[in-house]
Amino acid sequence: MNMWWKHILKHWIAFATLFIFTASLSLADSEDLLDQLALSASEQEAQPIIAKLWSEWTSAHSSNAEGSLMQRGIIAMNQGRIDDADVLFGRLIFLNPDFTEAWNKRATLRFIKGDYAGSEADIYEVLIRQPRHFGALSGLGLINMKLGEWRKAVNAYESLLGVYPHSPDAKTYLPALKRKLGEMEL
Repeated sequence: MNMWWKHILKHWIAFATLFIFTASLSLADSEDLLDQLALSASEQEAQPIIAKLWSEWTSAHSSNAEGSLMQRGIIAMNQGRIDDADVLFGRLIFLNPDFTEAWNKRATLRFIKGDYAGSEADIYEVLIRQPRHFGALSGLGLINMKLGEWRKAVNAYESLLGVYPHSPDAKTYLPALKRKLGEMEL
């Protein structure tokens, strides 16, 4: 092997090592933040942690192309261009099926479109990759409420409280869901 290839290989190995190290740090950061969220004393204390988690999750791409697709998808979503955003997140999932937040964004879009089965399938993809994803757990609760699956909705919101004890969604919906279940059991 000539010197030029050795030089390239040496730099490529250094880059790959740095990328793997950075990715593992990001994963560790997310896990630490989720631990902090579970221990937060109030909603005010939880909010900055949640903001950091969303930032971590939306920037957990492995290339500039993926980052661009994520940003374009978010912009399309915020502008109400749901079908465009759906295509962009679908492409992102195709490029990187392990990009958890791409699945979550598409689950949100599918929920908005009324495709509850598709949204639920995407949420399960999120939860396979990140079982403590509070957005996915909340979304799962909403889907099950829409479908009249009260017990499943209660389970989702109870799981959500284990991750995010001050969740406004869980605190709002859980008491009414439990009352509804109690009435059904009478």
